[in-house]
Amino acid sequence: MNCKVGSALKSIRRTLSFRSTQSRSSSQAPSRAGSGMDIDPPSPSDHHTPSSSSQREERYELISLNQILLPLRPQVEILNVVKTKEFTHTPIFDNALLHETGMDFEFGLIFRMIGWEDAWEITEQGSKLLTIEFISSLDFDDDNVSFRMFNKPFTLTWKTVSVALGFSDECVVNIADVLKYFNKDDFWENITAKQPEHKQKYITEQVHHPTLRFMLKWLAFTFFPREELNTMRQDELHLLYIIIKKRKASPAKLMLS
Repeated sequence: MNCKVGSALKSIRRTLSFRSTQSRSSSQAPSRAGSGMDIDPPSPSDHHTPSSSSQREERYELISLNQILLPLRPQVEILNVVKTKEFTHTPIFDNALLHETGMDFEFGLIFRMIGWEDAWEITEQGSKLLTIEFISSLDFDDDNVSFRMFNKPFTLTWKTVSVALGFSDECVVNIADVLKYFNKDDFWENITAKQPEHKQKYITEQVHHPTLRFMLKWLAFTFFPREELNTMRQDELHLLYIIIKKRKASPAKLMLS
């Protein structure tokens, strides 16, 4: 794999461990990373002395907002908006709570079955500057994702991005492929024992099974962070359906869209 692409893949997790918000979330859960980092910590390879200059690895460093160079005016306009936002780390459930309720075992078992075992326990340090650069330059279509990191352009397939985020190579990236038999009203009645009402809001607390309620909370603050987490998005219902049916599908497209 090209070393530049490899570095970008490692950095994708860091950008997604940060979330830009209008105001700080009221959640008291700890974050996925301990503290905000504007400088990526050096890897062990940074201290390696090559035998010749031709073998020297390119050093990636971003320590100032002014270092971000975007070639397109729309990207610059997005950066000017994004840079004013407050950034917080993605929250997580308290490990003691998960252990006492048995959810650590439940989550581990579920995620192994659907190919998410390397995606749910990520403790990468976040990089605010990389996040700003990534969001400002992000573009995608049905096949590929384009973005910039360390002032270098990258274009990757959705499958490559999905695997970089920790989802199994066996996971399909087109969620629609595993939702052919999904019916929102029938599914809602199955998990709540309630007939759905016209234009109703789907409330997490109405779901009967405690593991599913925990899972919905996790899906909400990990993949679709927002202030109010108790009202479900349709994407979260889709992912819960996939989890219950034990289908291997990646939410990478939903996360970046």
